[in-house]
Amino acid sequence: MSYSIDLRKRVLKYVEENNNMFEASIVFDINYNTVRNWYKAYTEENRLEPKEAYRQEPYKLNWEELGAFVEANPDLEQQEYAAHFGVSRGQIGKVLKKLGITRKKKALPIRNKMRKKSQNFMKSLRE
Repeated sequence: MSYSIDLRKRVLKYVEENNNMFEASIVFDINYNTVRNWYKAYTEENRLEPKEAYRQEPYKLNWEELGAFVEANPDLEQQEYAAHFGVSRGQIGKVLKKLGITRKKKALPIRNKMRKKSQNFMKSLRE
């Protein structure tokens, strides 16, 4: 929740009347950094309103398709899933976690064999 525009105006008016920001923070019981940020935004951007909250873009990844693809290709790595769906590896990891799909570790000889298989798969994607 942000402070009202009216309060911001009163604090900035108090600062502009040759009072310092520290005094304003004490008088209005607001953190000094908040007063400083308001003053900076007002003097540099002529803005009193708070910044708009960050809104995350919705996932462009179909979770059901990913779940089915992982079941069909359980030995691929996250970067390969990401390349297949055209998203980042981080997004794949977050969705897999939400789907409850965990990483299965394999013995070293099996991992080396799977790595070769995944490299072949990546080559086929590039072609």
